[in-house]
Amino acid sequence: MNDTPAPSDAQRRAAADWFTRLNDVAAEAEAWQDFTVWLEADRAHRAAYDQVEALWLALDDVEPLAAPAEVIAFTPRRRSIGPWAIGGLAAAAAAAALFVGPQLMTSQAQTFEAPAGQPRTVTLADGSKIALNGGAKIEVTFKRGERRAALDRGEADFDIVHNPARPFTVAVGENAIRVLGTQFDVVRRDRGLTVSVERGLIAVMPASGGAAVQVAAGRQLRRLGGQDEMRDIAVADAAAWRTGRLVYRDAPLSEIAEDLSRYGRLPISVEPGVANLKVTAVLKLDAEEAMVDRLQSFLPIKVETSASQIQLRAADARP
Repeated sequence: MNDTPAPSDAQRRAAADWFTRLNDVAAEAEAWQDFTVWLEADRAHRAAYDQVEALWLALDDVEPLAAPAEVIAFTPRRRSIGPWAIGGLAAAAAAAALFVGPQLMTSQAQTFEAPAGQPRTVTLADGSKIALNGGAKIEVTFKRGERRAALDRGEADFDIVHNPARPFTVAVGENAIRVLGTQFDVVRRDRGLTVSVERGLIAVMPASGGAAVQVAAGRQLRRLGGQDEMRDIAVADAAAWRTGRLVYRDAPLSEIAEDLSRYGRLPISVEPGVANLKVTAVLKLDAEEAMVDRLQSFLPIKVETSASQIQLRAADARP
């Protein structure tokens, strides 16, 4: 049973106003923030916006275009929505014609992977770019009314072209990230995620639905084991791995070990006694042995290497 309240004419007109405003590629981050506040204020607001968006999509006649390797085969043609169209959209949204849903194209899914230690960048046909850190795997699906990505493992930096008619959502385990035209970095972790915003604004929510947490530029959200931690970051640090560095501020050693495991041939494990040891450091990305040796040089730990793994243990721990 759908218990979402039916939007009023005034709410539909407001939705049409927002649709027109956000269809402008020059829309500022502040506009996206205001829109998100309006959208989350009332379930009827979201229903009204979905109706306006659905009508626009039903009238659109986009067809998929072939694209070269490394590019998703989908190029939307922008339809100009001027102020003169607001009244027509709002009136149509209130009419029975809105029962005609968007005609979605056949899904076009493509999977991209980056070998361990070998980052790669994928350019989508809408102009968005996804930089995959070594060991990362992602699947991207474009439909007529939406753009979706699922980060299966590892880390990726997203530079997304905003398009209010085709929102971009990133699934990361049990979480979903709604992208509002922005650039951000995501690390999928064993118990959650870390997301750092370089430009714009995102909203992180449970994939099953629920309250969203907004993360603005210069902020980082760590969601581990159901616990959220929000902090300020230097924007340049968000995807420092792209310049050969890993930057940490009060990060647990277990998190660093998980990250370093993506760069070498052996997995790195941490014994429970030092797993939560806080680390502030800038690590150069090079040979796995060199990176863990640097950790050993300034932390009270010792490194034990076997044929199957590298283990980080307390310095005074017995073998």
